[in-house]
Amino acid sequence: MPVAVKLLFLKPNFGEIMLTKESVLNALSKVNDPDLHKDLVTLGMVKEININGENVSVTIELTTPACPLKERIEQDCVDAIKKENPSAGKISRLMPALVLSLFSVLFPL
Repeated sequence: MPVAVKLLFLKPNFGEIMLTKESVLNALSKVNDPDLHKDLVTLGMVKEININGENVSVTIELTTPACPLKERIEQDCVDAIKKENPSAGKISRLMPALVLSLFSVLFPL
């Protein structure tokens, strides 16, 4: 399921890092999928990152809608982003799941 994450960086004039998509990806590269034992970036689960001022929205696509570890992955994402960017503002997550029916796989449009 995609996860939306919102982040904030401190202003450069205070000697802190600017909030960038790269810094968000770097933070998320430290978050592992507990079942697959690889990070979300390597697995291609990070689908979208939007930065608006000090807030960041991240969409992470999970492998199943009934993912039993969804809350853990969400919290790990928030924790990683705040650790990488201590001045992060509101963090929003959107975690939809990739669901393909057998029919759509066998008979694509």
